[in-house]
Amino acid sequence: MRPPRARRESQPVDLYPPLQACPTCHEALTEGYHKQRWMMRLDQEVTVGSHFLECSHPDGARPGAVDRPYQEDTLAVRGDTFGMEVVVRMGELRYDHNFSITRLRSHRPTAAPRSICRKEVALRCEGFLALVTPVARQAQELIAPLSKVGRIVRAIDGVQPAKSHDPR
Repeated sequence: MRPPRARRESQPVDLYPPLQACPTCHEALTEGYHKQRWMMRLDQEVTVGSHFLECSHPDGARPGAVDRPYQEDTLAVRGDTFGMEVVVRMGELRYDHNFSITRLRSHRPTAAPRSICRKEVALRCEGFLALVTPVARQAQELIAPLSKVGRIVRAIDGVQPAKSHDPR
């Protein structure tokens, strides 16, 4: 079993919701709870502390409503340890510059000295496609040239056309 990553040298970032007062009773919101999350960005490793605020007024119009910081969703996808800019950079290198997974892993898309396994690189590239595909489906300037082509040939990385992979 490998040792856990040393996260002491990561940069702390605290995120708060934009509203500091309750919109109905106008009293100051108190911290209900907070959570910490470690994240790797292009330029540094950060520890993000998200503070969730709630109204402490007993007769408030919003009982149980918790305000969360929206900035956390712009930094990374929920549950992911890599920032959005890392996902975009990996996808850009993979699909615009035709890097292989192995070459992308050795390229180190982040300035952090951490290594990234092949599976993580492949998952980040899939995450990039999940982010880009809905946009590409609605962009008519991308679809129009493809509709003029009679057919599209898909290339599978790693399969040699001269050799058969049939087990017979």
